[in-house]
Amino acid sequence: MLDSACGSGNFLTETYLSLRKIENIILAQLNDDQQALGFEDVGISPVKVSLDQFYGLEINDFAVRVASTALWIAELQANAETAAIVTRTIEDLPLRESAHIRQANALTTDWTEVLDPGRCSYVLGNPPFLGARNQGGSQKPDLTAALAEAGATKNVGNIDYVGGWYAKAARYSVGTDMRCAFVSTNSIVQGEQVANLWYPLSQLGVHIDFAHDTFRWSNESTSQAHVFCVIVGFSHGDRKPKTLFHHEGPDAPAEKRVTEQLNYYLAPAKNTFVRSRTKPLSDVPNIGIGNKPVDGGIIYSRPRRCANLLRANLGRRNTSVLGLDRKNLSKAGSCGVSTWGRQSLGISINFRLLWIALELFVIFGSLEIVPQRKKSPIGRLNSMWRRFLRELR
Repeated sequence: MLDSACGSGNFLTETYLSLRKIENIILAQLNDDQQALGFEDVGISPVKVSLDQFYGLEINDFAVRVASTALWIAELQANAETAAIVTRTIEDLPLRESAHIRQANALTTDWTEVLDPGRCSYVLGNPPFLGARNQGGSQKPDLTAALAEAGATKNVGNIDYVGGWYAKAARYSVGTDMRCAFVSTNSIVQGEQVANLWYPLSQLGVHIDFAHDTFRWSNESTSQAHVFCVIVGFSHGDRKPKTLFHHEGPDAPAEKRVTEQLNYYLAPAKNTFVRSRTKPLSDVPNIGIGNKPVDGGIIYSRPRRCANLLRANLGRRNTSVLGLDRKNLSKAGSCGVSTWGRQSLGISINFRLLWIALELFVIFGSLEIVPQRKKSPIGRLNSMWRRFLRELR
């Protein structure tokens, strides 16, 4: 078993202990009506679940040591329970076996060098929760390279960091009966990420076997993060039936549903992909992106000057109508803003009188919009000053 984002080893430890408990149940049944099992007489150990069967990848060196230690402790606990069942001593020391926990970046490491895929039965993990806009340093290029291994090359800038683990696992498990599962933020099965990530994986033969749809992540921390998660189990080959653990709400208990189909949106339906579009379906004008400030700070660095120019050219009455006051940049129609102490001084434009402001070339010339506009790669924007709002968006 491979945990490709093992952290301090929680998943590995819980899996090891669970398998040892199952093994102990079997040993207890074999021991029924017997005084003792004769494993020692034939020179074999009753314990078949071994730390040597557990592998992990973790980028943090301290977490690697914690994971190895936690698994040793788990082994000692399980051995004590087994010894009580088979009525024989199981030697704990010296420690002969250990899990294979490697310190490495999972997205840049060749997993086949960690564990031969032909020997791996399960891949699981709880990779880092990082959205497409929250990746820094080498994370974005690492993710892009990992996705490319699975053939995902379109719109990869909009894929969550965990998508790299899905891509690596899909590529790693090709040609095997391996089963994979990850805990993820629910956005990995929503919106444009489904087509961007899951379509390339489907071309590798990946199918979802089971899933928990959206639930709220919780732990014992006093200040919990409100993260909405899913669990997605997948493999190569279309195994049926499939199981969906449905949650009516993020805090509701899971309701088990058995279905013949489970698509990449975690819906009990056939697979389909909804792709993003850059043009509307109907014959309607294109929409911009609101009042996103991409002016380079030229307007926003001089709020008082902007206010004075508006007063001088529009008159007191019109500035009152235009709503010159302190507002946040997020207000619709804001023309300028600048941090001033702890507040922002903004100019909110009433759209009924927007044409007045647009015709006042002296205002926009004084605010030095022209140099910034000329840098635009869009030709029509660097030639017509009246289109400056398209530049500012």
